[in-house]
Amino acid sequence: MVDKLSLISSGRRAYSLWVGLVRRLAALVTILITLLSAFAAWHTVENLAINTSTTDMISAETPFRRNAIAFDKAFPQLKDLIVVVIDAPSSESAELAATKLAERLRGKPTLFDRVVQPGQSSFFARNGLLFMSAAELSVLGDRLAKAEPLLAALAQHPNMAGLFDVLTLALGEDTENADIGAILEKITEIAAAQIAGEAAELSWRELLDLGGGKRRLLLVHAALDSGSLAPGGLALTEIRRAAKQAGIGEPGNATLRLTGSVALNSEELDSAAIGGKTAGLTSLILVTILLIIGLRSFSLILPAIISLLIGLVWTAAFATIAIGHLNLISVA
Repeated sequence: MVDKLSLISSGRRAYSLWVGLVRRLAALVTILITLLSAFAAWHTVENLAINTSTTDMISAETPFRRNAIAFDKAFPQLKDLIVVVIDAPSSESAELAATKLAERLRGKPTLFDRVVQPGQSSFFARNGLLFMSAAELSVLGDRLAKAEPLLAALAQHPNMAGLFDVLTLALGEDTENADIGAILEKITEIAAAQIAGEAAELSWRELLDLGGGKRRLLLVHAALDSGSLAPGGLALTEIRRAAKQAGIGEPGNATLRLTGSVALNSEELDSAAIGGKTAGLTSLILVTILLIIGLRSFSLILPAIISLLIGLVWTAAFATIAIGHLNLISVA
């Protein structure tokens, strides 16, 4: 018991001596703390990294993480993709918009090292029919045979003159086997819509039931800044800017949507950043209110708040020295 009391007494004396020393050298201590805090803040800003990977927070030894790592090694071309989804009023306009955007993105190789249009490579252009079944190929052949007079006229004159040639054929006997009624009806609908000021265009691919759809995809692999809270932010912004320059997104034109792992992670990281800022500001306000209620003295409240902020700076500096990076949990 005596030893404990003597230990407590020694601790109190040491504390009193320390407090007395700090008070006597208050100006020097303030300058020293200010310099140390400034250095800690600079060191943190220059060296603290942020690991924005949501998967790295989970052990690589878990079964699904092992499978994901093996999959990425086997198919590296599918890792960290931005999937650009383009929808348009017609198959032709969707393909044209996708081609324009792809060309603009390929013009920035330092940011986009790979831009792929699925199904639009030269290989599929030469060998695409080989991927169809015999039944599908037979149906397509019959459709093309029935539409041959129309296709020939349009191939010679892919303009308004060609359209009138098609209408002339429709009144003759050469196209008695073609579904001219549906073609004329569709042309009438498009003409009426355009007269009414609505956005409408004629798709010969759809009209002749040749398939293709009104949606096109681009698979984009971009350079990512893994040390930023928005590693794919620059790439996503550049894609939207290039799409705007290509006329995508204008009324009656093609529309643009972005998905894929990069776009989804970017939204998650934006949410985490906004949540962290909101929580930090709210906490600071609440702490200040509590200090005002409890201390009721500006000369006490201000040093307390400054001490809190300095503590946060030193904590971040310690994390920089001891660990070197933060993940999304520690950021929050």
